[in-house]
Amino acid sequence: MTPQYLFAPVLLLAAMLAAASPVSAASVELVPSAVRVARGAELRAMKLGPALAPVIQPLHPDDIQRSILRFLEQEMAGQVRAVQATMVDPLEPIQVPVGSMGLTVASHGLDEGLGRRNFYVQIYMNGRPWQTINATADVSASVDAVVPLRRPQRRSCGH
Repeated sequence: MTPQYLFAPVLLLAAMLAAASPVSAASVELVPSAVRVARGAELRAMKLGPALAPVIQPLHPDDIQRSILRFLEQEMAGQVRAVQATMVDPLEPIQVPVGSMGLTVASHGLDEGLGRRNFYVQIYMNGRPWQTINATADVSASVDAVVPLRRPQRRSCGH
């Protein structure tokens, strides 16, 4: 090979190694998909792999709220007509790794009933436990109540 043709593969290898950088699961950087390679007077692009893909995804408070609501509906089944949960904490999305996500909710000790309650929310990533967070929600419920009415009795004027 002549020096001119030897230069291009060396430059290509150097460009690929310089572009490859380690990305942690908690970083918000993207994985590069192409590298520009100079060859003579023209500039070419060489595809390295899949398109830019995020390495994290957000877990929104609405998703946590829905999981807590399903937990409360099972816990209070048969006792109330409807149950509502309003998230107090967290209110910002939580950054989790990309993958299949699942949530499991458990009550926080003896905390039961209505009002402000704390919950343990276990986050599963790809079927494995990843992190447990504390979530706080205001819990309210509605019930159907039947109240008997007494009709006032009419008194007769006869003594």
